[in-house]
Amino acid sequence: MRVNKILAAAVAASLSNALPAHAQRAESIIQTSVAVRDSCAFTKYPTAATEEALVESILGGLFANVGGDLAGSAIESAAQAIAAASREQAFIAEGTASYAFFKLKDPTDERLTQPEQKEKCVTIWRSGTGASADGRTGFSAFAFLNGGDYKDPTYKRYLLADDEGSANLLSELGITGSIDLYVEIWIVPAADGMIVAPTMVWYPAALPGAPRRTASAAELQVQFATPASGPNTTDLGSSFAIARIALPKLAPGAKFVGPDLASFRSPVVPARTPQGSAADRATALNAAEAAYVTARATERASLRARDAAKRKADRARAADQKVPGNRTALEQAEDALQAANEKLADDQEATTLAMKRRSRGNLVALGSTNLRARFAVIRDENKFGMAIAKALTARKDDLDTKLSAALAPKDDWSPSLTALLEAESEVNSKQRLYDAAIAEGRLSDAPALADQLRIAKAKANEKAIAAGRSIPHPGLLKP
Repeated sequence: MRVNKILAAAVAASLSNALPAHAQRAESIIQTSVAVRDSCAFTKYPTAATEEALVESILGGLFANVGGDLAGSAIESAAQAIAAASREQAFIAEGTASYAFFKLKDPTDERLTQPEQKEKCVTIWRSGTGASADGRTGFSAFAFLNGGDYKDPTYKRYLLADDEGSANLLSELGITGSIDLYVEIWIVPAADGMIVAPTMVWYPAALPGAPRRTASAAELQVQFATPASGPNTTDLGSSFAIARIALPKLAPGAKFVGPDLASFRSPVVPARTPQGSAADRATALNAAEAAYVTARATERASLRARDAAKRKADRARAADQKVPGNRTALEQAEDALQAANEKLADDQEATTLAMKRRSRGNLVALGSTNLRARFAVIRDENKFGMAIAKALTARKDDLDTKLSAALAPKDDWSPSLTALLEAESEVNSKQRLYDAAIAEGRLSDAPALADQLRIAKAKANEKAIAAGRSIPHPGLLKP
């Protein structure tokens, strides 16, 4: 397919930044510390990131829309190409971390729950080991809080005001002495994926072998993967996104924060697809909520029927007292009341059980995700981009195969959809009966028919959840 070649070329183009040159020389990877937390130590969450006009890359936009299998293969190829190019043409410090990608809120009668991406802060740091630009060994991380330039209001609105909280978080990360590298990156959820936005880069001391006084091109690379093993995976697992963020040219001693990095962000890259345990847990929570709604609707109908049976039995007793001897009518009324009470008790027990199975007051974090963060000081910018394109070209056949499979027509029909259609047919039937009673003035029949309609809708909601669809009848427990 011609589109395959276009896509492969586009991927190569989107990943390769042609940039002047120096001598080629392989360097070893410097392992550094990486942590993923709910908040950063210094910088605030960049709320404006999703409001700015950010153009989606070919990799972030097209791959996210084609399919997860294709994205996994293509992203893995991209990740391997970038890693190889970094080893050849850059001085790099990298590390890995794991975190929960999704959060699940409690579902309600009006809103299902679904895995939602969580904003996260990625922190990269390297303990002080090398000589800084002015000959000292690193700098104290805490000194940054008192940096003169960052008392300016332009910077302060990007920084957290709670110095004590920042110090505590640094201690939790194990940063107690001097550091040679410190980076904060926010993972920002976006409508079609996520944006990787660095908010602080501090480079007190040169990486081993890197220039110690001259400014060099630099970039951040963040790779995301789900835990997996197999022929198309790496030590991280199965990759679903990789972001490259060019940084301002920097020399040892450089500090960038807030507005300094406002234009240095990734385009929108694919977010993790809510499959596996995350999707299963969401379905289970929604199914439990829908079952509770059905049980409550059934209990309400039973309560209404019991009250009607009680009124009928009371009338039968009163009539028997006035005109003794009509025992058959009284016995029938009392038998009906007993049956109604027993059914109500059963339905109340079912509601209690369904309530216990619901999730309430929980914010579930799940979706184990592995992350590799890499800080690269580039030696030969032109060759760096060329190396990425060359590696991607070598993997073109794999991209072609995955693209063809992803674009092939698929039959998405399933038995669960048939069950949903049958349930919706029952809803329509109950709706017609209720509408007819109202139109014909049979108002005494309307409450029972309304209960039957509500129960049919609740059951249709259960079938919709089982079919992986949104609920067609929210708000059934409203008065």
